[in-house]
Formats: sequence, C-alpha cells, structure tokens
Amino acid sequence: MRGWMRRFGARLAVLAVLASVLAVRPASAHDAQVPDTPGLGVVITDSGLVLPVREARDWGYLVGTPCGWEAEVASGVHVAAAEVVIDPGHGGRESGAVGVNGLAEKDLNLAVAKLVRDDLEERGYRTVLTRTTDVRMPTVVRAEIALALSAEVFVSIHHNGGTTRRSPDPGTEVFHQSRSPESRRLAGILFEEVQSALSQFDVAWVASSNKGTRAFERERDGKDLFGVLRHPAGVPSALSEAAYLSNPPEARLLADPTVQAVEARAIADGIVRYLTTDDPGSGHNGTTVTGRVLTTGSQHDCKDGVLDVNRLYTSRYNGQEWAWVSAAAASLDETPAQFQKIAVHLLAFLMGLSGEPARPLKPSERPPEGGANEAVSEWSPSDLVLLARLAEGFGLTREQTQKYAALGFAYVLSLA
Repeated sequence: MRGWMRRFGARLAVLAVLASVLAVRPASAHDAQVPDTPGLGVVITDSGLVLPVREARDWGYLVGTPCGWEAEVASGVHVAAAEVVIDPGHGGRESGAVGVNGLAEKDLNLAVAKLVRDDLEERGYRTVLTRTTDVRMPTVVRAEIALALSAEVFVSIHHNGGTTRRSPDPGTEVFHQSRSPESRRLAGILFEEVQSALSQFDVAWVASSNKGTRAFERERDGKDLFGVLRHPAGVPSALSEAAYLSNPPEARLLADPTVQAVEARAIADGIVRYLTTDDPGSGHNGTTVTGRVLTTGSQHDCKDGVLDVNRLYTSRYNGQEWAWVSAAAASLDETPAQFQKIAVHLLAFLMGLSGEPARPLKPSERPPEGGANEAVSEWSPSDLVLLARLAEGFGLTREQTQKYAALGFAYVLSLA
C-alpha cells in the first residue's frame, strides 16, 4: 500500500480512537439562534425560496436553509439589502387558522403580503418577502432574512382565530417587541391604519382583550414570546393579526380579493408612515408577562425537502484502489459510491471533534489521479457543504477529496 495512504489511514485511525473516548455531543441545528453573521443579503432561488446568505464564495453562495443547516446555491437572484421585509406567516404544514369556507391563513397571509410588497415597491421601497411560496419557514430563519438584508422594518402578516366575543368594530391586534420603543410605535401606526381600513366594512366583528397593540414577555427569561419578534433583535418588528378567520362573516369577507387589497394598502400605508414620520400610533396596551410556550414556527422535525437539487461528483480509481474500496464497501454492505460519501462525512466529523483544521496537502500526500473505475456520489445541497469545506481545506478537487477519504477509510477497515 502506498505511503500516503498509510499515513492518512493512521491519522484517521487516531481520530477514530479520539472519537471513541470523547463524550460526543453534536451541535444541534435546532437551537433556534440566529447566526451571528454580517448582513450579506439573501438569495431567491429559481423555485422562489428565500435563503439568507452566510458567505459569498467563488462558486456562488453558502446559505442558511429553512431547517437551520447550510447549503450551496450557485444560481438564483441575490438581493443585497432591503428597507422592508414582509413575512407571510405560517406556510407548508403549518396552515394557521382555517375559515369555515376553507380559506387557510397561510394562503391569505401570502396573498396579502404579495400585495403589500407590490405596493411598497411602486412607492420606491426595496421590499423582500420571507417566503414566496407555500413552504414552512421557522421563525428563526424569517428573522435571519431580515437581519441579512439590514432591514429597517420587519412586519409579520397573520390573521386571527379563537375568540367569539362580539365587537362593534374590527378586533385588530398588532404585537410588538417589548423592549423596543420603535417597534411599539410601528405597531401603533399599523393598528390605526388596519383598524380604519377594515372598519369601512359592515360585518359582525369579533374581538379579544388584546385588541390594539401589546407586547408579550416570557416569564422564564423576559424575552418576547413570539419568535418573529424575539429573533430579529435590532430590527423594529411587528406582528399584525388583522381579522378573525374563525368568525364566519369575517372569513367570507377576507376571501374577497378587494378586501385583501384594502388590508394590504393599509399595512403599506402604515409602514410608510413609520418610515417618514414621528407619529406615535395608538391602541397601546402595555406589556403582559406570560408563562405560555409556543411550539409553532420552531425548527423541530424540520425537513429541507425544498432544497432538492443534488450534485454528482465522480472519483476514478485504478484496479488496486478499486479492489480496496470495493472490499471495504462490501464489508459495510454499501456501494463504493455510498462508501466514499460515508468516508467524507466520517472524516469531517472526526476532524471537527479533534479541532484539527484541514490544511493544504503536500504533493506526496495527495491521492493519485485517474483510473478506469468510477464511483459517482450524489450530494444534497446541505450535505455538500461538508465536501466543499474539506476540499477547500485540503487544496483538492471535490472528486479527489472523495477518493482521499475513501481510501483512508478503507485502510482503517483493513486494520480491523
């Protein structure tokens, strides 16, 4: 066996021993913390997915995915900054409230949000939606989008459900960040505009005690209850609950595109008033400390199925190398293609445990190129980040990195 393979195999074996004696506690992608990265904008993919940029690279962008992982995106439209971010609440399997007429809140939120965006853009304000399709976006990612765009305003659009208490006028609710005077002012202005706009319609309204504006703080830590207000710290944010889908007369009203346009115009007017005046707004009800725990909008049990563009990388082996890799793969009941992918994941994992960074390899350490035998591994956008980082660190191509890891892992298994 060649010298470079023995040296690498021995190195991998040491890392494997280290892994076996460490108490392994992998980092979770579901800690619901917005990454501390500079505002590098977003990429809107060809399928309409809005993804915050973590790094700009030669080949495209490293982005955050809806589930909190990282992925490569080589195409799409890059938006560097926006004054306004509009968040259509819910999406995907989180439908939100549903009216007796079948109108789902997630669809209504998106329809109104698109109208708000179009209105603001006509007035000259750069505006981005956190989602443009029916996709589930956890609240922490919605917030990251606002921070990545260095937004001046973040408004999350929702429609309410639950109460049956009759009211002479709309039960408009707008929630704000408890520690932000600007967020409170934004909420007060939005309440005035939306309440006035909806009041022109003569229906049997319902309302709760939260009508107006209010902040909710979690009892356990004093932070905002709602994730779309808690996570975008530093960006004045508000959550609008315009009307009650659970109330049949209001559900019928909200299904009318004309009414949707009226609501959207009111939200856009409120945002412009906030940006261009010092108006304080009204309807302020103070802050309520609550022991409530919200589960919607989390990254728990999240699936990045929307990132379905996989890439193939082909590694070539000579006869002897192919025999080693094939035998090692067979011992794990895997194909050579899957074996080399497993080897890359193992190498990245073990190096992460050891804290040893990938470094450019010397010529004598590089795997030989070429060969008549091929192993083609398929990489998802999220998984591909591992391969890309290792390849850049080692100064190899992605194909060479697959081969480097596979032959080293094969050597370790031969020692067993």
